[in-house]
Amino acid sequence: MSAAGAERRSAREVAIFLTSAARVRSPNPKSQAMSEIYFTHAKWHVKPGKRDEFVAAWQDLGKVFGKLTNQSGRGTLIQSLDDPDIFHSFGPWPSLESIKAARADPAAQAAIERLRALCVEATPGAHRLVLEIEP
Repeated sequence: MSAAGAERRSAREVAIFLTSAARVRSPNPKSQAMSEIYFTHAKWHVKPGKRDEFVAAWQDLGKVFGKLTNQSGRGTLIQSLDDPDIFHSFGPWPSLESIKAARADPAAQAAIERLRALCVEATPGAHRLVLEIEP
């Protein structure tokens, strides 16, 4: 398509094109072809003035998880641009059992409690992949 032709496309047409061009992947509950994929995700509302201490504590939690068997291998911590006291953490895990085992580990429990103590609110949870879209 020429540049002039692309300019004439409406936003709706572009959205439809992009949507149809994306590859959509979803675990099929009726099929064993794709196994369940699990994630941990937490929202952390950090107490004012405790952000640096929270980030250091989250790094320490990552070190604890890194010593466990069946650990995820990676985790991500992101910070809100609208409210810098809000963080979200997430990461994939090989199984729901590995998440439960990690949370039952005494060192992990202590590290998670250290994080909670630095927060006004903490909402960690376990989740499963429902849909993944790849352009």
